[in-house]
Amino acid sequence: MKKIILQAIRRLEAAFAMRAGKDDSVSFKSAIRKFDEWIESKGFCSTDMTIPRLCTSLGISRYELSWVCHSVYRDSFTSLRKRLRIAEAERLLLSKPEVPFSHIGEQVGIPDRTNFRRQFMEITGMTPREYRESHMK
Repeated sequence: MKKIILQAIRRLEAAFAMRAGKDDSVSFKSAIRKFDEWIESKGFCSTDMTIPRLCTSLGISRYELSWVCHSVYRDSFTSLRKRLRIAEAERLLLSKPEVPFSHIGEQVGIPDRTNFRRQFMEITGMTPREYRESHMK
């Protein structure tokens, strides 16, 4: 997760440099700050978070959310949310080895066991079990 955030900071600096001097840069800075706070609070783990709900809760427009995701994180909201969830799952798999995989999936916002396994494999190339076993040696 720290790697994702560090990459985002670098992209953010580049994005600010590109947007320098434009009237709406304050609005985008605010949108970035709000979105970063949402990530830090692990809002991506919520199972009922839709794009319209997120925009409403953050007080930003869909356009601003899209701009933040694409310009800062170089991804769509859906893909970014999936990567963040799996990064959190990786952390939990190692820090809580006693917790079953299905509960880890629920904690990161992917309550369906099969879907969690599929998404985890898609991002990491391993099943949650393989990941835990390979990192717990």
